[in-house]
Amino acid sequence: LYTSSRGVISLDIPGENGQYKVNNYGQSHGLPPGLVDISYAAGHVMFATQKGVFRFDREHNRFVPDFTLGQSFAGAPKGTNVFRVTSGSGGNIWFHSMSRNYCAVPGPNNTWAILARPFLRLPTSQVNTIYIEPGGKTAWFAGIEGLVRYDTTMEKNYQPDFPTYIRRVTVNDRVV
Repeated sequence: LYTSSRGVISLDIPGENGQYKVNNYGQSHGLPPGLVDISYAAGHVMFATQKGVFRFDREHNRFVPDFTLGQSFAGAPKGTNVFRVTSGSGGNIWFHSMSRNYCAVPGPNNTWAILARPFLRLPTSQVNTIYIEPGGKTAWFAGIEGLVRYDTTMEKNYQPDFPTYIRRVTVNDRVV
């Protein structure tokens, strides 16, 4: 759980005695100040923060940088802000960082290809929710600029031909 006043809270489900165990986590545990988006993706819990993505190391009871999305988005003192993270049934991780949307596609040996190009035509603004439809083929991005639907099944050409007719070339104030 995340609260703006008490940081991250872990709540252990009651055991035989019915008692809940509540743990509060914050800066003293390696988590940067500010908002935290908590999501389950890539087989573990990810904590998206203003300083990048972190994961919780139970053995040391602290938050450590999460390199799932690569060095650029891993949590660090100078890490890149990651605002939202979510995953779909297709195994992809969808996330929002620095007013841009991204999709991380799983590859061999626990590597991820970060796709940015498909989303460059979207407005650069805050996305508050990313919803992946069951099946993982369609993503919805909801933000202050409106609602955008991204369909992964549609064929896209990001390198279209650009026919050009050059009529005149000027070099050093001379037409050649």
